This record gives sequence, C-alpha cells and structure tokens, in this order.
Amino acid sequence: MNVLVVSHGCRLSRAEQDAASAVLAAHGHVLVDRAEAADLLLLDTCAVTHRADADARKAVRRAVRANPNLRVILSGCYAELDPAACRALPGVVAVAGNRAKAASLLRAIAHDGGGTVPPGQGPPLVPAARLAAGLAVGAGRTGPWPAVDALPAARPHARARALLRVQDGCDYGCSYCIVPRVRGPSRSLPLGEACRRFEALVADGAPEVVLTGAHLGTYGRDLRPRRTLADLLGALVARAGRTRIRLSSLDPHELDDALLDVIRRAPDRVCPHLHLPLQSGDDGVLRRMRRVYAARAFRDAAARARRALPDVTLGTDVIAGFPGEDEAAFEATVACLEDSGVDYVHAFAFSARPGTPAAELEPAVPPEETRRRVARLRALGARRQARLRARWAGRVVDVVLDKAPRRGTLRAVSSAFVAYEVAGDGRAHAGTRARGRVAPCGTKVALLAP
Repeated sequence: MNVLVVSHGCRLSRAEQDAASAVLAAHGHVLVDRAEAADLLLLDTCAVTHRADADARKAVRRAVRANPNLRVILSGCYAELDPAACRALPGVVAVAGNRAKAASLLRAIAHDGGGTVPPGQGPPLVPAARLAAGLAVGAGRTGPWPAVDALPAARPHARARALLRVQDGCDYGCSYCIVPRVRGPSRSLPLGEACRRFEALVADGAPEVVLTGAHLGTYGRDLRPRRTLADLLGALVARAGRTRIRLSSLDPHELDDALLDVIRRAPDRVCPHLHLPLQSGDDGVLRRMRRVYAARAFRDAAARARRALPDVTLGTDVIAGFPGEDEAAFEATVACLEDSGVDYVHAFAFSARPGTPAAELEPAVPPEETRRRVARLRALGARRQARLRARWAGRVVDVVLDKAPRRGTLRAVSSAFVAYEVAGDGRAHAGTRARGRVAPCGTKVALLAP
C-alpha cells in the first residue's frame, strides 16, 4: 500500500510515528507525502488543547475530500481521549488510543502478513483491512497501560535528528494538563534496552539523538533497581561515538548536580542546551496550576546551569492569561525571566482544555489582555534570541546539517540550539555533523574543513 504517516503531536508522538513508518517501509509499504497518493492515512493525534482536537478532525476531512477512497487510522492522544468522536469521522476504519500502541500492533501485523513469501521476494504486504483490524484490538479506553513500546527507535531519512523515546506517561497532576489521562502513569524504558536502541541509531549514522518522553525528568523512578536520568545519560555518553545527545524538557526541580556533571564532562557528546518549563513566575499562579515547584526553583536551576555550563542555552515555556493571573502575577513572570537570563521563550495563551480542573477556574483573563501579555513575552524572547546569536557570532560551533525550508539550502543547528543558514558549500549534505564558523551577522555559518 501507499501510506501517509502524519503526526500532530509532540516529539513523543513523532518518535512513535517514526517507528511506525520504519515498520511499514521494512515490510514493503510505500511511504508517501500526499493524501491523494495514499491508500491509507495513519494520523497520530494530539489532545493538548481543544484546538488540537479540531486540527485532527479538519485534517481527516481535508484528506478524505482530496481522496474519497482513503482509509484512515487514528492513533494517539485524541484517539485515547474521545474514540467515539474519532470513529465518527469520514474514512476512519480504526482508532488506536495510547493503550493500544499503534506501533506495536503495526509490527505484529507486519510479521503476520498472511501467507508464505518465496525466498528473495521480500515480506508480504498487509492489506489496509487487516491493519485496521489489528489496530482496533484493545483500542478502547480500558485495560492497563502498556510498558514503553518495544519497537526499536528509527531515524527517518527526511530528518537528521533521531528521537529516542525512553519514557512515557506522567505521575503529576497539573491542573491544565490532559497528559496523565491520555498517556497514563510514568513508565520508563529499561536502561539496557535504551542503550541498545541508542547504539542502533549511532550505527545508523544519526548525527544527533534527542532523548524524549512525556515527562523525561522522571525517567527511572519506576525501574528496579531505581535509575535516574543522569544514569541513563552517562551510559549513553559512553556509547555515543560521533553522535551527540540532546535532552528534551525537564522541570526545573529535576535538574540536579549529577545530571549537570554528566553534561559538563562530555561537551562534545551532550548538547549544552536545557529546556526548563517555567509556566509562571508567580507562586500563587503556580499553585493554581498545581505545579510542584516555586518560582525560586527555576531561578536556582538556571543559576546552577550557568555555573556548571557557561555556554549553556536555556529555554522555557510560559503560559499567559491563566485564570487568576493578575497584573502583578504577570509582572512577576517577566521579572523571573529577566533575572534568570533565559535565551528563548515559548509563550502560549492559556487555552482551557475540557476535562481538566483549570477549565473550571475563575476569574478568567480577558482575551485582549492575554494577547497583550503573550506579545510582550514574545518580544522579550526575540530580544533574548538576538542576544544569543550575538554571543556566538564569530565563534566556531558544532552543527548538524538538515534540509532548510527553502529549496537548495541547508540549515545548520548548533549544539547550543541555534539555527543557521549554511553559506554555500557544495560538499555539504544533510544528515551530517560538522564544524563551522558563525558569520558576524549571527545568522549564517561557514563550514570548516574536517
């Protein structure tokens, strides 16, 4: 079959779809990039906001309009949250929530292709109806949560960076977040299995591997013997070769000295880049959000990171307009960002997710005021980004080359998580790691000889 694989979600969702794509391709199916050319659409949905739900519905309807014969399988968080609404969409033949891991089922079905294949002719193709039947098994919202999926990690050829899922689920209960409901409790990939998957990505030539999870900082708490993210990172560093490692988000209180020490001792193998979600710099708002830290923990984590890693890039997420956020609370958030010296800010307007406690909180912040606050936070982030680029101008940086949105150009992403345009070099190609000197403008990089 021709299969279109799409992810609407986070890095965790993309990691799952990378694995599904690899399984389908390995068993003879053809991956396509347009609904018009596809027999089957495998769409992994997101449910972080009600807008994400709407995006999934729109995507299905748009795809089926473009190709009325298209069969659709919906997986992921929205499929877990509201399987009935997903099944009602046009073209949908199966719904697989996160309890019925789509990638695991795809692998099982692919190995059961229905018939013997003569030697040398490759594996059998699996009809869409059989894929759908297999994915429908256990697709409801009942039963235990599975362990982290057993599929090996995969790096799609279209993307230089590989995603290694080492954790899933969350034990926290933030008032605005649906993740514990749609992904279950925190579960970790055993350290030995994580190392094996990482070694496979290194052998495949991945120049960068991003460690990801629904709540990465809780890695290992459920394992016996108990492990930590520092344990995992240390084990992977010893196996990294020419591959560099990047961490995805960590809550501020999860950045401990042991983890910083592993990063400090391996500057050529672990990216000096930390993303520490703040959400709010006001303790009252943090309590309403049911976050498990105070604003001081964010300031402390940023200061410790700067001391241990002088060239570290610090990023954060902030929610503006959370119910009960008055002007003083917002100004406390701005002050926290200024004091901690973050390098980039992802600012979001609060969006009430039905089914979460925050959706019922009062008083609501007027939409126009929320928009003003978001704009101010984004302006702060733009200034910080400019300062970050200026800090690296003229210096030699470690970059991974990837395809840029503009045809005929390459994008270079540094270990400090700064993206540059590659100054013309016919020898360079995507999917490699290189060294380059940043131009005085701070937006381009000239590659250096190996």
